[in-house]
Amino acid sequence: MDASIPRGISSRPRGSGRPGRWTPAGCALILLFALLLTAGGAAAQWSSSTSNTTEDLTEAVFITATIAAAAGDNGIVMRTPDTGTSWNATASAAGPTPEDLKSIIFLSPTVGVGIGKNGAMVRSTDSGASWSAVSIPGSKELTAIHSSGTTVIAVGKKNGAFSTIIFSTDSGASWFSGTVAADPGKDLEGIVVLSATNAVAIGKKGGGVSTVLRTTDGGLNWSVQPITGDTGQDLKGLVQPGGSRADYYQATKGRPV
Repeated sequence: MDASIPRGISSRPRGSGRPGRWTPAGCALILLFALLLTAGGAAAQWSSSTSNTTEDLTEAVFITATIAAAAGDNGIVMRTPDTGTSWNATASAAGPTPEDLKSIIFLSPTVGVGIGKNGAMVRSTDSGASWSAVSIPGSKELTAIHSSGTTVIAVGKKNGAFSTIIFSTDSGASWFSGTVAADPGKDLEGIVVLSATNAVAIGKKGGGVSTVLRTTDGGLNWSVQPITGDTGQDLKGLVQPGGSRADYYQATKGRPV
């Protein structure tokens, strides 16, 4: 794969667990990021491309150096085979789901997973050319998804008094529920999977305490993690600057906690 376009690049801002809207007043445009290699290094430039949909698009991801996909409202998934020159719908409200899709990732150049409202999940095994619905535990809105190897974890809105965490060990083909000891039962907004066994999730505060959860067994069991000097803020997203740890960011104030 061309190193100038890293796999997994998306529209989501660094440090924010919420995808941004891309559509100005009724016209869906996709902004393309291109790296132009020059003798002095790489220079970033932007151009616009018509997406061929009027649906709001919430997140996009490069699958290979030339193929990309974008997910959005009413189950839409748009795909480009030519670095954004042309776009076509490969999923829509007609199938496999009518629910709004909030996030999309690709685990490899062929396998991708999209998540959204009311427990919606779609999966592709052909580089986004086609998608199928995936059965998962629960029906709450899924807000964030991340992977490491074949381990995939998604988090979402709380289910009554319980946190919503689901995990897969086979690249998203089958899913199971995670269990949180002393579960704070809060909406979860971000997830980083550090390895096949280790992951960190964050979310809304509870009782004046920020919500940080950690697993060391691939997503089955989770524990609440204390934060030194915790100011009790809603945590919106996670960034992983290196392969060995995750930094927690308070998206509303832009500083690590």
